[in-house]
Amino acid sequence: MNSNFDLNKILAKSIESNKLNKFRILVGVSGGPDSVALLHSLNDMKDKYDLSIFGAHLNHGLRSTDSSNDQKFVEKKFSELKIPFVTKKINLNEIVVYVTGELYDILLLYIRNSLLYLLPHYP
Repeated sequence: MNSNFDLNKILAKSIESNKLNKFRILVGVSGGPDSVALLHSLNDMKDKYDLSIFGAHLNHGLRSTDSSNDQKFVEKKFSELKIPFVTKKINLNEIVVYVTGELYDILLLYIRNSLLYLLPHYP
């Protein structure tokens, strides 16, 4: 790991160079270290850049109890940081319908309202 890596510095540079201050940002949080770090970094700089942060978590249920624990962890994290959020648990058989249907509609609504969305490490 690069000991000079500073996520806050990288995000600040990106926000400034892309003129993203005053944006509304939807952050997809899986509960893993990458997405949680992104959430904390954005939350740390929300006042400086006048950002509105919103959270989202999709529990796909692929890992049974672990998936449910991830959802609980993420919900607690959003609550502790006082970040409004939405979580959804889906049946794996419904995932294609959900992603192309309801989730798409939710994201489209946010995007139409000038929202930048960040979904770390998702294809």
